[in-house]
Amino acid sequence: MSDHVSNTQFPEHWVVITLGELLERRGRSLNPNAYPDTMFELYSVPSFDKRHPEIVRSSEIGSNKQFVNKGMVLLCKINPRINRVWVVGDFSDYEKIASTEWIPFSQVSGIDSKYLAYYMSQDSFASFLSLNASGVGGSLMRIKPSLLSDYPFPLPSLDEQQRIVDEIELQFSRLDAWLEVMQKLRKKLIRLRACILKAAVEGRLVAQDPNDESAEVLLQRILDERRRKWEENYLVDLKAKGKPVPKDDKWKKKYKEPEAPDIDNLPQLPLGWVWATPDQLAAPENYSLVIGPFGSNLKVDDYREKGVPLVFVRNIRSGDFDNTKFITVEKARELSAHSVSSGALLVTKMGDPPGDAIVYPETRPTAVITADCIKWKLSHFLAYPALYVHFMHTPIVNSQVIKITRGIAQKKVSLGRFKRIAVPLPPIHEQKRIVGLVDSNLSLIERIETIVCINLKRAERMRQSILKKAFEGRLVEQHSDDELASELLERIRIEREHRAEEENRKSKQQKERKVRATKVVKKPLYETLKEVGKPLFVRDLFQQAGFSQETIDDFYEELREAVDALQTIRIKQNGTDEVLLEAIN
Repeated sequence: MSDHVSNTQFPEHWVVITLGELLERRGRSLNPNAYPDTMFELYSVPSFDKRHPEIVRSSEIGSNKQFVNKGMVLLCKINPRINRVWVVGDFSDYEKIASTEWIPFSQVSGIDSKYLAYYMSQDSFASFLSLNASGVGGSLMRIKPSLLSDYPFPLPSLDEQQRIVDEIELQFSRLDAWLEVMQKLRKKLIRLRACILKAAVEGRLVAQDPNDESAEVLLQRILDERRRKWEENYLVDLKAKGKPVPKDDKWKKKYKEPEAPDIDNLPQLPLGWVWATPDQLAAPENYSLVIGPFGSNLKVDDYREKGVPLVFVRNIRSGDFDNTKFITVEKARELSAHSVSSGALLVTKMGDPPGDAIVYPETRPTAVITADCIKWKLSHFLAYPALYVHFMHTPIVNSQVIKITRGIAQKKVSLGRFKRIAVPLPPIHEQKRIVGLVDSNLSLIERIETIVCINLKRAERMRQSILKKAFEGRLVEQHSDDELASELLERIRIEREHRAEEENRKSKQQKERKVRATKVVKKPLYETLKEVGKPLFVRDLFQQAGFSQETIDDFYEELREAVDALQTIRIKQNGTDEVLLEAIN
């Protein structure tokens, strides 16, 4: 008996059997080739999420399946979907089949299928399966039906089973209604966040003050400082090389102004705002707007467990900079152009979609970005880098990033194209007011989202708590006039013995029919067509060649060989769904 439930105390009037007693012993397998153009109701693992089986034609079935019946319970046996449980329903009039990734349980008179399904939906059962799955690992891990042979299954009377199922579904329906409210609230919070950011980027979040210095003046001051810094560096470089200082200003024409943004298809900004590029707004020093080092400069072999931290795309997306790798101080010095310190913006240049952004925290030590990250250090005149994180997440800016994304297998944004996108530049005092209001609103939204997430997790715990109570006999009252579980078990076992005898009788009859069928003289398909002298429908050739239902697989194998390999028979269309077969002279 499983250690997971061996200590569980079931009510005294219940009996305990094993899941192994309920496994489908003699399932019929389906060979799709034996049922040409037949429609089936297919229970596949992918269709489980939709809670609706697929309706498929036999020619669309790529592998063998198993026949199942309404009321049977299916347990998924592969990772990571172990513990998915599905009761075969009645969605159509077609015969029902299931993929071999399901372990089928027989429908037993006296056992409510939903009761069994809910029992196997418990976390304790999922843990047992996961711990005992076998295989190489990951998606190849699976459970064997024999694992369930000794797993206990508590059995009350059928009436009590049905009361338990009814109460579970009543309480689950209340939980689902509550979860629906939580999910709707979560969607509203997402929309509210988007509305706040949209209002911020369009200048509608806070009132404009005509006394504020315009963004045009601010941008010009940023660009003037950039030019001045370049000129200083140019002269310092000349002096370092021992060259004379130029006597005129012609050398200043070598300076390259950063490109202005293309704003033809962009909306008009509020009065006092301007569009600018990341390149224009970057700090004037070298390496203020760079991508991480190429792979040849930073390899996995360089990673260490301690040292200078690295920044990966996952760190930017999650905001968690603790989960990372490190490099030596010497390697970090070599990659100093890619170092990042507090206050710099970090942007992802790959992903779906790229363009996630975050401000590198003040609490973190200097780090080095990796190849798929962009470091964007803003001019010191822009004291609110968080504003540009918000701008990066708005549709008006993010859509530009998506537009410049290139690649097939792995989509990325180049630094050259990123430098030229357009971002809004408000007056500096208005930036402060926007950041304050955005942060307070988003902080409130995040607190509500945290509460929603807690409630969603609590709902799942409540669901499991309901199931635990149900199978400990504490969810519904027991009725003294219910059939004794021991009597039910005796009836189930007698019925199972009768069913086994009936299956053995049918199996014996099938073997006898097959033996008789093998004594029937079958004619080769090609010779049969030659003798008839005309094309035949598949069913007519099947009969005239002397095949029977027991040898149908032999018929289709010989037909496939004659058409594909020997090419003595060809398929002839006659304008209908049926095909004709004719001998090739």
